[in-house]
Amino acid sequence: MLTLQPVYLNLNFKVVLVVDLDGTYLKNDFFAERFYKRLIENPFFVVYHLFTGGILQLKNLLLDKGRAEYPLDPLINSEVEKFILANRRNYERVVLVSASPDFFVKQVLSENEIFDAVHGSVEENLKGEKKLEFIRNRFGEDFHYIGNHGVDIPILRAAKKGFIVKENRIHEYP
Repeated sequence: MLTLQPVYLNLNFKVVLVVDLDGTYLKNDFFAERFYKRLIENPFFVVYHLFTGGILQLKNLLLDKGRAEYPLDPLINSEVEKFILANRRNYERVVLVSASPDFFVKQVLSENEIFDAVHGSVEENLKGEKKLEFIRNRFGEDFHYIGNHGVDIPILRAAKKGFIVKENRIHEYP
């Protein structure tokens, strides 16, 4: 007779916390700032590159220096940072996923050690459904998400738990 040994599963697994950059971890939006500045300076540049290369190419061009033009510390949303630090032990990993270009996000956050990994747009603009697809492909279905924008709603709905940043304060998403 075959005797089955009991199998003990560790059901105390941890999920991944995914955090957005612009308007969430940081209070500002670097692309929006540079977009409007360039639009005022040279509207034809913006229109030409938007229509000939698309939004991701325009982001790459406008954020080409790969750095912030001013100190990053005052831009960090302290509420989001406190939340991450207070809850870090509840997460397997804390990652940042942004629609901003990958090279830019990695350069801007190069000295920031709060995230286990940082991902930005490379071939596709990681916004809305594209970001959700990226998150699912990388981290599976077990993730929590902190975002700030209406385009984040599909991600917030798909997350096991969602948080939304409004007026620099973090709120649980219904």
